[in-house]
Amino acid sequence: MKNFIALFIFAGGITAWFLYQQKTEMADNLKQSRALLAETEVIAEARRADFQKANAVMLIQQKLNAKEAELKQMALTFQAFTEAKKDLIKEKQTLLATIRQKQVGKTISLTLINGRILGEVRITKADDSGLSVAMSSGVLKISPQELPDSVKKNLGY
Repeated sequence: MKNFIALFIFAGGITAWFLYQQKTEMADNLKQSRALLAETEVIAEARRADFQKANAVMLIQQKLNAKEAELKQMALTFQAFTEAKKDLIKEKQTLLATIRQKQVGKTISLTLINGRILGEVRITKADDSGLSVAMSSGVLKISPQELPDSVKKNLGY
């Protein structure tokens, strides 16, 4: 029986030593796991910050794309307005030419703004550069600045 008790004590000692080793190993593993977890949390926080930055960049990129599309639309609108302006200028020139052409051949009494009296003159030509009139003494070219306001208005100057 002595042997049995000695064997029992010996087995208890080995078991205690084994369990102590297991506990020490588990404590070390737990310590390493906690350190690894803390390190992983730091990395995760850095990734979150990177993700937020990337998300902000994508948001800015979307806004930039929207503004570029808006700019392209504005450029198209500007081009359409430019074309419309050209068409209106051509139409205005055509109308002015028609108005001026209707005055050709008419006889009017003309006094220039500087006070020079030309008397009765016949309009021979009216264009952007001025008015050509025929009078008894010959043909005279008059610039639009020299014409009285009433004549300027009738000829579209």
